Amino acid sequence: MPAKHKMQKMKNKKHALTLSNPPRLSEVIHHFLASKAPQSRHAYLATLGYTLGSLTRVLGNPPVSAVTTRQLCQSVLGSRLTLRSKKQRLAVIKTFFSWSRANGYLPPHYPTPADPIRVVVPSIPPVILTPPKLKKLLAGTKDVEVLLAIALSAFSGLRHDDLISLRWEEIIPARLILVQQFRLQERVVTPVGHWVPIPPALDAWLRPFYGSQGLVLAESVLETRLPALAATLGIELWTCAPRYSYGAYRYALTGSVETTAMELGLSFRDVRDDYPHIPPEAEARQYFSLIPEAVGLRGWPALVANHRSRRQALRNRKLALLPALLPSATSPAENFQNNHAKGPTYE
Repeated sequence: MPAKHKMQKMKNKKHALTLSNPPRLSEVIHHFLASKAPQSRHAYLATLGYTLGSLTRVLGNPPVSAVTTRQLCQSVLGSRLTLRSKKQRLAVIKTFFSWSRANGYLPPHYPTPADPIRVVVPSIPPVILTPPKLKKLLAGTKDVEVLLAIALSAFSGLRHDDLISLRWEEIIPARLILVQQFRLQERVVTPVGHWVPIPPALDAWLRPFYGSQGLVLAESVLETRLPALAATLGIELWTCAPRYSYGAYRYALTGSVETTAMELGLSFRDVRDDYPHIPPEAEARQYFSLIPEAVGLRGWPALVANHRSRRQALRNRKLALLPALLPSATSPAENFQNNHAKGPTYE
């Protein structure tokens, strides 16, 4: 039998097995990343992991053969991303489903659910947060967590997923933020990353929080409360608008492609392609001067201290309710002593 027919027969046999026991989406993603790890750059692997991870967060973990074009449209086109980011996300998803079909996880000779989707990017510059818009956003709320989210996203240039996973232990006060990423190679996940400097404006917003532990932001702050504030104020705020604004104004201040690329975790070519229109340097200085006092927020440390004390009081009340919710508030040793103090019982 010719080698070509033998290979096709093996693929058909593998596909028949997947129909009787269809593999789950997360399992196929794991195999896909493992196959790409040996010959791919760290940044590319991180992009694959972020994009396919967002796919599982939206769709859950169905069989890979059960994913429909409509579900992918909701995942790609329904997100609050720019058209360019949606196009990049779609390219990763198409690569994944083409690989799944080529390796027998999807029926051969049929289009994948990602094939019919198209994203057309018009040739217009992306909308950035100008200093007046950012000032209006910062002055439009007294919610401490939302203000922290605005300051971090606008003055650090971190990606949306990086903000969600950021911890206080990864922040060196007044100096640097460690952006953690992960590399998958031979089923071993190794942390990699890069450092982002903390400019004076961001330091002014973070200073009352230094010494905290745990996650910096809750996911609901970025996903729900911040977009709701922007909509109330009439500000068009895409998910990556603060990151793009940071890159544009940072590029205007430094004039260095290398520095901007290092801080954003991009290649030099990406920076040149993404920022063809650089704002004036005076506008950039105005952007990075928006500390709490500049937006009319007096007593920011006291406001943060009051917020933290209220959160601690709420946590203490929840802890106080735990004994009533548990089957027994006593330890196993105390239960043993109490049961045997009554003497033996006979039935």
